[in-house]
Amino acid sequence: MKVDVAIVGGGPAGCSAALALRAKDHSVAVIDLPSPRAKSTEMAGPALPNRLQRLNAAETLSACDPCFGISSNWGRTEAAIKPSILDPFGHAWFIHRERFDACLKLAALSMGAIWIEGKARSFDFNKQSVSIETTGHARVQAKWVMLATGSPCWAARVTHQNCSTVDNLIAYWAYLPVRLEERLLFVEAADHGWWYVCPRADKDLLACFVTDSASSRSLRVSKLDNWNNSFRRTNFFQRLSSEAIATSICAVSSGLAALPRSTGTRWTAVGDAAAKLDPLGGAGLLFALDSAWRGALAVCDALRGNVSGLTRYANSVSALIQQFVRQREQQYAIEAASRANPFWTARLRHSLSA
Repeated sequence: MKVDVAIVGGGPAGCSAALALRAKDHSVAVIDLPSPRAKSTEMAGPALPNRLQRLNAAETLSACDPCFGISSNWGRTEAAIKPSILDPFGHAWFIHRERFDACLKLAALSMGAIWIEGKARSFDFNKQSVSIETTGHARVQAKWVMLATGSPCWAARVTHQNCSTVDNLIAYWAYLPVRLEERLLFVEAADHGWWYVCPRADKDLLACFVTDSASSRSLRVSKLDNWNNSFRRTNFFQRLSSEAIATSICAVSSGLAALPRSTGTRWTAVGDAAAKLDPLGGAGLLFALDSAWRGALAVCDALRGNVSGLTRYANSVSALIQQFVRQREQQYAIEAASRANPFWTARLRHSLSA
């Protein structure tokens, strides 16, 4: 199969890149192996509707719910609410990822993107094209490849780089059978990490504990009973009218890592493949949509012989990562100032390094 652009990864970044490329009449093949892993609810800022409108995928907003503010004890002894009504840009959004991803995929397919189920197994880069073999025995020949997988470490291996890592964290999350009427994001710092709790659609809530490997081992929080006991000790749990018990938990690697170079000869990385952002910032999904759109436009120019857009794209990704690292350090320092605990002091020792 021959196409203008092959996209490896069919999540929000991959689908957004496909939509942007199809809008410019480029043929696109998305190579994606559906993940059996459940996906949690995330948050995105007020810019989400604009980003979806720009991609001609405004209907995807139906997989999201408004977030009317944040309740947080970060840097405080008691939680305080910051309502979104005070934000000049409007309210944030809860992203129900499984529904959201399905809507974006449907939008990409309706625009004419070709979907190939499988995993990219090998890449052969040459001066004129990229040849990709998949585990589904399909061979795709493309003029350009966009890497949109969920890991910069995988993209680093494909592009012969060393992944730059700021911090490694683990998020343990569960859905709890309790209805949450308040459409707020609840953030609560603890001695060995931090929690966030939010409503999941209209039937239950999501609770997630973010920690590091050392604290995970000492707390044994990967065990269901230990996770539930840790949740019982939160201030948020005390507010619930009934006891919320998780029957299963999921774990996903988190933290902050990035590719040293986000574009090269016949390839461009977008979304998590370019930079996996700490969930504390709540910027991962917006970065996926925005970087995919910008990266796709740069690839369109490169296919016409103008590579200057690729340089601008790479510079914008690098600048965003550096800014995110600085803001992350400032936020963790606020809580670390009042907690003499290994988890919090460790967060201040990280810097961007290979």
